[in-house]
Amino acid sequence: MSGLFGNLDIQGAWSLRLLTKTLGGTWFTLNIGSHAVAFSLRSNKSAHYLSVDRLIKDYVESVRWIREHDGEIHKSPYSVAEHAVQINFDATFANAEKIFGLPGMRRALVAYWSDALADLRERSAKSSYARHHSYDAVAELVHYSYAVQNVFDPVIKPQAF
Repeated sequence: MSGLFGNLDIQGAWSLRLLTKTLGGTWFTLNIGSHAVAFSLRSNKSAHYLSVDRLIKDYVESVRWIREHDGEIHKSPYSVAEHAVQINFDATFANAEKIFGLPGMRRALVAYWSDALADLRERSAKSSYARHHSYDAVAELVHYSYAVQNVFDPVIKPQAF
Protein backbone atom coordinates (compact mmCIF):
# COMPACT_ATOMS: atom_id res chain seq x y z
CA MET A 1 0.00 0.00 0.00
CA SER A 2 3.07 2.25 -0.03
CA GLY A 3 2.08 5.57 -1.53
CA LEU A 4 -1.42 4.48 -2.49
CA PHE A 5 -3.57 5.22 0.59
CA GLY A 6 -3.79 8.85 -0.44
CA ASN A 7 -4.87 7.83 -3.91
CA LEU A 8 -7.67 5.34 -3.30
CA ASP A 9 -10.04 7.77 -4.98
CA ILE A 10 -8.23 7.47 -8.32
CA GLN A 11 -8.18 3.68 -8.59
CA GLY A 12 -8.19 3.04 -12.27
CA ALA A 13 -5.41 5.59 -12.79
CA TRP A 14 -3.36 3.01 -10.90
CA SER A 15 -4.24 -0.64 -10.96
CA LEU A 16 -3.48 -3.79 -9.02
CA ARG A 17 -3.70 -7.08 -10.88
CA LEU A 18 -3.28 -10.48 -9.25
CA LEU A 19 -1.95 -13.69 -10.77
CA THR A 20 -1.35 -12.35 -14.25
CA LYS A 21 0.09 -14.27 -17.18
CA THR A 22 2.47 -11.40 -18.02
CA LEU A 23 6.18 -12.35 -18.14
CA GLY A 24 5.36 -16.01 -17.67
CA GLY A 25 3.17 -15.23 -14.66
CA THR A 26 3.26 -12.75 -11.81
CA TRP A 27 1.86 -12.93 -8.28
CA PHE A 28 0.80 -9.32 -8.64
CA THR A 29 1.44 -6.31 -10.84
CA LEU A 30 0.95 -2.75 -9.66
CA ASN A 31 0.65 -0.23 -12.49
CA ILE A 32 0.63 3.53 -12.31
CA GLY A 33 -0.74 4.54 -15.65
CA SER A 34 0.88 2.19 -18.13
CA HIS A 35 4.03 1.65 -16.03
CA ALA A 36 4.44 -1.56 -14.03
CA VAL A 37 5.96 -0.03 -10.88
CA ALA A 38 5.97 -3.22 -8.80
CA PHE A 39 5.59 -6.88 -9.61
CA SER A 40 6.75 -10.28 -8.43
CA LEU A 41 7.30 -13.18 -10.80
CA ARG A 42 5.72 -16.60 -10.30
CA SER A 43 8.66 -18.91 -10.85
CA ASN A 44 11.13 -21.11 -8.98
CA LYS A 45 13.02 -17.93 -8.20
CA SER A 46 11.29 -15.31 -6.08
CA ALA A 47 12.12 -12.31 -8.29
CA HIS A 48 10.72 -8.91 -7.38
CA TYR A 49 10.79 -5.64 -9.35
CA LEU A 50 10.22 -2.05 -8.22
CA SER A 51 10.40 1.23 -10.11
CA VAL A 52 11.62 4.08 -7.94
CA ASP A 53 13.40 7.41 -8.33
CA ARG A 54 17.08 7.15 -9.20
CA LEU A 55 18.02 8.86 -5.94
CA ILE A 56 18.05 5.36 -4.41
CA LYS A 57 21.55 5.05 -5.89
CA ASP A 58 22.72 7.59 -3.27
CA TYR A 59 22.02 5.10 -0.46
CA VAL A 60 25.00 2.74 -0.28
CA GLU A 61 23.43 0.41 2.29
CA SER A 62 20.35 -0.05 0.10
CA VAL A 63 22.40 -0.68 -3.04
CA ARG A 64 24.46 -3.23 -1.09
CA TRP A 65 21.30 -5.03 0.13
CA ILE A 66 19.93 -5.21 -3.42
CA ARG A 67 23.20 -6.67 -4.74
CA GLU A 68 23.37 -9.15 -1.84
CA HIS A 69 19.97 -10.42 -3.00
CA ASP A 70 21.16 -11.08 -6.55
CA GLY A 71 19.68 -7.77 -7.62
CA GLU A 72 20.44 -4.87 -9.88
CA ILE A 73 19.49 -1.26 -10.34
CA HIS A 74 19.15 -0.24 -13.97
CA LYS A 75 17.55 2.45 -16.09
CA SER A 76 13.78 2.30 -16.23
CA PRO A 77 12.36 0.48 -19.25
CA TYR A 78 9.97 3.43 -19.72
CA SER A 79 11.51 6.24 -21.78
CA VAL A 80 9.21 8.91 -20.30
CA ALA A 81 10.28 7.98 -16.75
CA GLU A 82 13.51 9.94 -17.02
CA HIS A 83 14.28 9.98 -13.27
CA ALA A 84 13.26 6.39 -12.60
CA VAL A 85 15.26 3.23 -12.18
CA GLN A 86 14.07 -0.33 -11.96
CA ILE A 87 15.28 -2.48 -9.09
CA ASN A 88 15.14 -6.24 -9.28
CA PHE A 89 16.14 -8.69 -6.55
CA ASP A 90 15.49 -12.21 -5.35
CA ALA A 91 13.93 -12.94 -1.96
CA THR A 92 11.05 -14.74 -0.33
CA PHE A 93 8.00 -12.54 0.22
CA ALA A 94 8.89 -12.29 3.93
CA ASN A 95 12.40 -11.07 3.10
CA ALA A 96 11.32 -8.96 0.13
CA GLU A 97 9.27 -6.76 2.45
CA LYS A 98 12.49 -5.68 4.16
CA ILE A 99 13.39 -3.55 1.15
CA PHE A 100 10.85 -0.96 2.30
CA GLY A 101 12.82 -0.41 5.52
CA LEU A 102 16.10 0.32 3.74
CA PRO A 103 17.54 3.82 3.86
CA GLY A 104 16.14 6.03 1.12
CA MET A 105 13.71 3.44 -0.23
CA ARG A 106 10.56 5.20 0.95
CA ARG A 107 11.88 8.53 -0.33
CA ALA A 108 12.75 7.04 -3.74
CA LEU A 109 9.43 5.22 -4.02
CA VAL A 110 7.36 8.23 -3.03
CA ALA A 111 9.33 10.57 -5.31
CA TYR A 112 8.56 8.51 -8.42
CA TRP A 113 5.14 7.15 -7.53
CA SER A 114 3.70 10.42 -6.17
CA ASP A 115 4.84 12.39 -9.19
CA ALA A 116 3.33 9.82 -11.56
CA LEU A 117 0.08 9.71 -9.58
CA ALA A 118 -0.14 13.52 -9.43
CA ASP A 119 0.27 13.67 -13.21
CA LEU A 120 -2.51 11.11 -13.73
CA ARG A 121 -4.77 12.97 -11.27
CA GLU A 122 -4.21 16.30 -13.04
CA ARG A 123 -5.03 14.76 -16.42
CA SER A 124 -7.89 12.60 -15.08
CA ALA A 125 -6.14 9.77 -16.91
CA LYS A 126 -6.82 6.08 -16.52
CA SER A 127 -4.38 3.22 -16.62
CA SER A 128 -4.48 1.12 -19.75
CA TYR A 129 -4.84 -1.77 -17.27
CA ALA A 130 -7.81 -0.28 -15.38
CA ARG A 131 -10.21 -2.92 -16.68
CA HIS A 132 -8.10 -5.57 -14.93
CA HIS A 133 -7.92 -3.70 -11.59
CA SER A 134 -8.83 -5.77 -8.55
CA TYR A 135 -10.96 -3.51 -6.36
CA ASP A 136 -11.64 -6.45 -4.05
CA ALA A 137 -7.93 -7.04 -3.46
CA VAL A 138 -7.40 -3.36 -2.66
CA ALA A 139 -10.34 -3.40 -0.24
CA GLU A 140 -8.83 -6.45 1.50
CA LEU A 141 -5.43 -4.73 1.75
CA VAL A 142 -7.03 -1.64 3.26
CA HIS A 143 -9.03 -3.80 5.68
CA TYR A 144 -5.87 -5.71 6.66
CA SER A 145 -3.95 -2.47 7.16
CA TYR A 146 -6.62 -1.12 9.51
CA ALA A 147 -6.74 -4.43 11.39
CA VAL A 148 -2.97 -4.37 11.91
CA GLN A 149 -3.14 -0.74 13.07
CA ASN A 150 -5.88 -1.65 15.55
CA VAL A 151 -3.79 -4.46 17.01
CA PHE A 152 -0.98 -2.04 17.75
CA ASP A 153 -3.10 1.03 18.53
CA PRO A 154 -6.68 0.11 19.50
CA VAL A 155 -7.71 3.79 19.53
CA ILE A 156 -7.52 4.02 15.71
CA LYS A 157 -10.92 3.41 14.13
CA PRO A 158 -11.25 2.14 10.56
CA GLN A 159 -12.91 4.58 8.19
CA ALA A 160 -15.17 3.65 5.34
CA PHE A 161 -13.94 4.59 1.90
